[in-house]
Amino acid sequence: MRILIVEDSLTMRNILTKMLNQMAMEDLCYATNGMEALNMLDDVELILTDINMPIMDGITLLQHLRKDVEHCHIPTIVITSTGEEKKVIQALSEGAVDYITKPLTFNVLAKKLRKQLNIDPIEDAAYAPPIQDDAVVPEDEKISENLEEELGEINKHVIQQAKDMFLARHGRLFCEVCGFDFEAAYGEIGRNYIEFHFDRPASELQKGTQVTSKDIRLVCANCHQVLHMKHPYMSVSQLEKIIRL
Repeated sequence: MRILIVEDSLTMRNILTKMLNQMAMEDLCYATNGMEALNMLDDVELILTDINMPIMDGITLLQHLRKDVEHCHIPTIVITSTGEEKKVIQALSEGAVDYITKPLTFNVLAKKLRKQLNIDPIEDAAYAPPIQDDAVVPEDEKISENLEEELGEINKHVIQQAKDMFLARHGRLFCEVCGFDFEAAYGEIGRNYIEFHFDRPASELQKGTQVTSKDIRLVCANCHQVLHMKHPYMSVSQLEKIIRL
C-alpha cells in the first residue's frame, strides 16, 4: 500500500521511513507541507501528517481533503507534539481518523496502523521482527541527521547567503538535482521555499564546524529524502548521475 508522509522535518521523515520499513511498508512518498501533499494523493491509501508545517499546515490539509470528493476517503493520522490537545481535537473534527504524539515509538505507530488497516495482531508475523523503541534509528545516523538541522539553525545566515547566491545566478530557486520549482508548482505561496543539504560527509560535520555557502546544496523534499536513504549518504553529484541515467 502507498503511504504519504507529510512532514517538513527531514529527521522525522527518516524516522517514520525506518519504522514503516520495519513493518515491510516500503511504498512511501513524501511531502514537506499540505500544499505539496494535495498534488500527490493519487494511489495513496494512508496519510501520516504533521500538524505544524510551513506553507500549509496539517489542519488546513484536512480541510481541503474533506472537500475533495475523489480523495476524502483516505484515512489520515496526524502527528502532534505534547501539549497540543486543542489542535488534536480540531484535527479529529476536520476528519483525522487518529493521532500520534511525539516522540514517536515503533509500537505506538504499529498499533495505530493495525487499527486503520484492519490488520489482525496475529498477522504481525508478516512484519519484520519488532525492534526496541529507542533503537529505531542507528545512533550514528540519528546524530548526523539531527546535526544537519542543528547546523542549519546555527548557520541560518549562511543558508540564506546560499539561497541569495543561487537566486542571483538563476533568478529562481529550484532543486539542484531534479529541477523541481516550488513557486512554479504552487504559485506565490511556494516562492523562495527550498530545503538545504550539507553536501559533505557526516563524519566531517561537527557542531563547531565552520560552514560556507559552498557546502550547501538546495534540494526538494524527495531528493533530500533519497540523499539520506542509505548509509553512508549519497552526495548530490551521485544522485544527479542516477537521475540522468
